[in-house]
Amino acid sequence: MKIFIIGAGISGLASALALAHELPDAEITVFERHEILSTSGGAINLTPVAQRHLARLGVLEELGKMGGAGGIEVSAIELFSLHSGRGLGKISFTDAQGEAIGGFKGRRVMRIVLSVAMLAVAERHAQISVVFGKKLVDVEHDDEKDEKKAGGVTARFDDGTAATADLLLGCDGVHSSVRRFVDPACVSEYTGISFIQTTIAAETMTRARKHFHTSAMHVSRHGSLLTSFCDAERETLFVAAIVQMDEHSIASLRLEPLQDGRTQQAIKSAIRQGVVDRFGRSAIPWVRELVAQDADWMVYPVYQVEPGSRWCSNRIVLLGDAAHAVSRI
Repeated sequence: MKIFIIGAGISGLASALALAHELPDAEITVFERHEILSTSGGAINLTPVAQRHLARLGVLEELGKMGGAGGIEVSAIELFSLHSGRGLGKISFTDAQGEAIGGFKGRRVMRIVLSVAMLAVAERHAQISVVFGKKLVDVEHDDEKDEKKAGGVTARFDDGTAATADLLLGCDGVHSSVRRFVDPACVSEYTGISFIQTTIAAETMTRARKHFHTSAMHVSRHGSLLTSFCDAERETLFVAAIVQMDEHSIASLRLEPLQDGRTQQAIKSAIRQGVVDRFGRSAIPWVRELVAQDADWMVYPVYQVEPGSRWCSNRIVLLGDAAHAVSRI
């Protein structure tokens, strides 16, 4: 059995590993349009359930080989009011006694680190091939009602090549190119919410006392602010502001490769000032010091697809954000 997976992101590589585990005779090929793994995105929070599945696929062992960069254990995300500074509770990843659930707690890890670990495991599977620089442009699949056709689905790429498999999985994100062959009317829509993200060296936070253990969410009427260590040595802080932002503002804050240095610096300054304006008057001294840091913030708009849309058609199946975009927190 031949299986094609479009997209070498988290869902694509996870699907390849899971299928290799369940179907040892399957021939699995992952096609990624970029020449390398995507470095976009920030730090991912893995729940105990996610960790259990990744352990089964051999990914947690690979993360362990990466040392501190392989992520940090998270027992809970603590909740605070930015206005009053008071604790509001926590989202726990342990049982009532504070013990790991099924042997696992949560983990915060940078997305690119998780991707590299998953790719390393995939490359050790003889039945998995990962091909970079292959942009999908068309998909053709036989009508299952036509019994005269042998069956199969053909993927065509922008370099003029084509290949045929028994099943094609679209794991290519919320702006999926595969989705138009499953549900052409279903397009991604901006939610009105954006993430403004950065990483900060923990050693630069010297004046105020840290008020949380590993990971915290701070809420206010101006938006929410996630702060979390993302490495076992606690050297790096991942910070994400979750805010309402209109599409015009997003366009004006978009960093492009061909922009001159002065334009890029002006955009970075505007993004940084927006974070200060929203969170710089917090009752929590550590938060005030954090947002005053001279960090490079990036804006990531959050998109969604309409619930209830089609996610499969004959031999094509959508998985992950291509089928049901979810929050990255």
